[in-house]
Formats: sequence, structure tokens, C-alpha cells
Amino acid sequence: MGLTLNHVRKIILQGGDGIIFEVDEAVAKQFVTIKHMIEDSLTSRGPILLPKVPDNILTKFIEYCMWLLNHPPTVGCCGLPQHKWPLPLACEDVLDMIKRKDPKHIHKIFNITSDVSPEEEERSEGRIRRLSNNNLPIH
Repeated sequence: MGLTLNHVRKIILQGGDGIIFEVDEAVAKQFVTIKHMIEDSLTSRGPILLPKVPDNILTKFIEYCMWLLNHPPTVGCCGLPQHKWPLPLACEDVLDMIKRKDPKHIHKIFNITSDVSPEEEERSEGRIRRLSNNNLPIH
């Protein structure tokens, strides 16, 4: 019985801080944008550059994609996977934290110090009250 070697294609990703990541193609394909680049043969030109993705985030993303391969999502309507990516999940968490909260409470949650003077804040709140009482859009 002969020994066979499985050839696993590697994809090179380069994060915003310049670090090179070599990942299995199956891992890289978990990210739809990279999957399309692989399918369009754009990976033959060198590493896939992700200049706006810091390396620490890319590392976490790769770990998450590896986890997905070991924990495949169920497939729902229209063949779309039913898992959610980390960023939308984080956004939902933040939204839940600030939903129906007044600005002062939001500042407290995120430890934000205001750079607006109390007089400016009062003028702004008064304007918002007037506009909302007249059912006008607030810009």
C-alpha cells in the first residue's frame, strides 16, 4: 500500500502591519471576498493584500475561519450559511448596549469625555427637542 501525499494549496495573506500569513485554501475561502479572489485566480499575482486589516485582527480572523472548518454551520434558506461573522456580531452587541440610551449614558458606558461645553450641549439638546416636537428630521 503506497503512501499518498495530500497537496494542500496555501494562500498568502498580508495584513496592514506587513506580516505574511500562509493559510490553507479552505481556511482562506471562509472569507467570501478572498474566496472570490481565489476563484478569479488573483492569488497567482502574489499575496492577497489586506492593508486596512491590522495583523492582530487578521490573526483572530484566521483563527475564527479555522474554527468554522471544524464547526460547520447549518445551511438555511437559499443555501446561505447560518453563522454570523465576528464584526456583525460585535456591532449587534454594541447596538444592544446603546439602544434607547441617552447620550450621557452612552458616554458613561464607553468612558467618553465630552469635548462640548455645557452651554453648547444645552443648545444642541434644545434644538433636538424643538425639531422632534415638530416632527422634523434631525440632521
